[in-house]
Amino acid sequence: MKSQLVKRSYQVCVIAAFLFAFSLLSAPATFTSDLSDLIAQGDKCFQADDYAKAIEYYEKAVELDPSNYIALLNLGFSLAELERYDESLKCYKKAKEAGAPFKEGFILTGKAKEFYDKGINFIKAKNYQEAIKSFENAIKEDPSNVMAINNIGWIYKNINGDNKKAEEKFKEAIKKNPLFSVAYNSLGKLYYDNKSPQKCILFYSAELEMGISDPVRRTKVENRIIEMKNLR
Repeated sequence: MKSQLVKRSYQVCVIAAFLFAFSLLSAPATFTSDLSDLIAQGDKCFQADDYAKAIEYYEKAVELDPSNYIALLNLGFSLAELERYDESLKCYKKAKEAGAPFKEGFILTGKAKEFYDKGINFIKAKNYQEAIKSFENAIKEDPSNVMAINNIGWIYKNINGDNKKAEEKFKEAIKKNPLFSVAYNSLGKLYYDNKSPQKCILFYSAELEMGISDPVRRTKVENRIIEMKNLR
């Protein structure tokens, strides 16, 4: 009798283990519930230009924490890449409401500052190729130096007339730091000059949400938005 009970108990354990293993294999794929991991996965897709997949991760992150402004900003930029402009602008507004600390510039130190300042001086001297080299060196010293990235984009656009490379640099700056409001202005100006109303309105409107300290520039942005709306 005892041997039969042991045998029966063993069979139950085997069946339970099999059912558990089968449930793992047949369960649908789910997103991790860890907020930081969701954002990291979104960033990975974002950097690979897989915006549709990035949106999925960022939306899950926002579901977990509706006040996470980094997830909201990257969600907004991903939506913009898929031309979902109205949804994108809502994300920027929500990020502002969540207290996103937008900045028009950042403090640089050490070699990064030294190279950056040289780049500015080269621009003033109209030595633009040397300016690009200096900004690139500044970025090597500090890869988060979005001001240098944005300035290289400015040279591509305004001096070299290469709008494609300029756009890539402005977007690179936003990808590295979505809190850098000047890069949104750069894209807004690029699309304004190219007569791309929807894109222009989005990035200028996003910049307005972030706050523009210079009243003259703020008025110019507001007027350009009105002008672009008339072109739609």
